[in-house]
Amino acid sequence: MGRHNRREPLPEPREFNPNGSRKVESAADGTWVTQQISGSDSGKPYRCPGCDHIVAVGVAHLVAWEYFGGNMDDGVETRRHWHKACWVNRMNRR
Repeated sequence: MGRHNRREPLPEPREFNPNGSRKVESAADGTWVTQQISGSDSGKPYRCPGCDHIVAVGVAHLVAWEYFGGNMDDGVETRRHWHKACWVNRMNRR
């Protein structure tokens, strides 16, 4: 009988955790859907629109897109990946 020491393949990293919590936030710059992304779900680098630096692979961050009312998935194609601090302080930037 042969050895069975093959490992199961790792799942592909997902951009969105289907069990993740999405919430709607309203501010002076509009109404947004935000979703937290854990470091383990972060599969590739992104450029943060707040600071124009890279959100590195493995760094927890959030994704935001404009909310148009109704379905939270509407407008998801316009999503942007932000450092958490950049998102919180976005109204303080010029």
